[in-house]
Amino acid sequence: MVNTFKLSDLNQNFWEKVLFIQITHSSGLGGPGAIWIITSEMKLFFIGLSELPYNEWTDLGKLCPLLEKTSLTDGRAEFKAVSMGYKHSLLGNVLVKEEYFAKYEKIWRQVYDKDLYKINYVYEPDVMKLVLDVDSFERFDLKDTVKRYEREEREHQRLKKEHNERKLTSDYLDWKPIYYNNVYTKCMPENGIYCLLLKDVDGYAKGLRISIKYQFVEEEPFCRRSNATIEQYILYEKDYGIIDGKLSFGNPKESSSWSSKYYCLQDTLDDCDLNSSGEFVRAFKTLNEAKEYALAVADRAQYNKENLIDASDNEMIRKYEFKSMSIKHQTIQEFGKNYKEVMKLAAEYEFPDECSGGGWYLCNEIVEKLGIDREIAKRMLEYIPQILLPRHQRKSKEIYELCRKEGARR
Repeated sequence: MVNTFKLSDLNQNFWEKVLFIQITHSSGLGGPGAIWIITSEMKLFFIGLSELPYNEWTDLGKLCPLLEKTSLTDGRAEFKAVSMGYKHSLLGNVLVKEEYFAKYEKIWRQVYDKDLYKINYVYEPDVMKLVLDVDSFERFDLKDTVKRYEREEREHQRLKKEHNERKLTSDYLDWKPIYYNNVYTKCMPENGIYCLLLKDVDGYAKGLRISIKYQFVEEEPFCRRSNATIEQYILYEKDYGIIDGKLSFGNPKESSSWSSKYYCLQDTLDDCDLNSSGEFVRAFKTLNEAKEYALAVADRAQYNKENLIDASDNEMIRKYEFKSMSIKHQTIQEFGKNYKEVMKLAAEYEFPDECSGGGWYLCNEIVEKLGIDREIAKRMLEYIPQILLPRHQRKSKEIYELCRKEGARR
């Protein structure tokens, strides 16, 4: 049972017993802010700042005169509490009664120094337990804050349930063998398995490959027997983004299937790409453990039952392949016709690629000034040679000058 209180309970008698106040303001990363208060009765009070009926930055003096701000001669603002028997410690940004201030700062540093990683996370009410030499505080939470937490927990459980219902299960992962260059030969055994997941993103197919590579027992470095046993199963992931061309790898037992149709305009899923595992995720002792974890990888990448493309639906797959190749080659044609104008616009931006803010502005300029479709303009950013851009040219010049000077000294 949670002990609760109302703001109206915090009367003058209450504030006279206060030994410690900490204010953690609301923030984008930290969420709603809070006030922690400890009294001489060894009680800890918690107030969610979003439940206060006034501005947490400018009007906390309405909660208590101790929290009123006064202007100093040097332009800084200080809490009125500093002139009423408290000291303001920057170690945790707290107000502490003068008689406990030195001990608080000493113990805070001791607690911080015990943190080997120095992540600078110290729970200041726990520091006060050591200062006051008590095992625990009796905690009281603002009633309205408790109600908010209960609402948020109900909403969290609802969203969690919906999310779990959308998650993929093992039967959605179609595992296939991995061979070098995706070509089956008797002398090159299977060295892992993979599954390719496709999802719809604005009408285009986006792809994720999850691979489990076999780590075989070796007799010495880079030397193992052909019949060596598997000692570990290594899980990898590779996010392809929007896929150009065919939406599958070839059949490894058909020797002609591994070669891409396009040499200079290569498909995203060129079969030789299976030689590149992607990003390491985790190693496992058993294959089942690795497969189970693969579901978590798919979930993190937001592949679920609602957006997954059915790879067995050949008609649907052909539509996605046609659309992706159509936009790719339209882009190439438009870029070929307008490359001088596009490069002239690109040279005005420090970061005109699609992964930065400059790319958004450049895309708008291409659409407005050249009359090119927005989707094609976005894809054009892939073909801009980054080495021609101002930031690369400046950096290259700096490095060249350093090398030239260093060479002259030698």
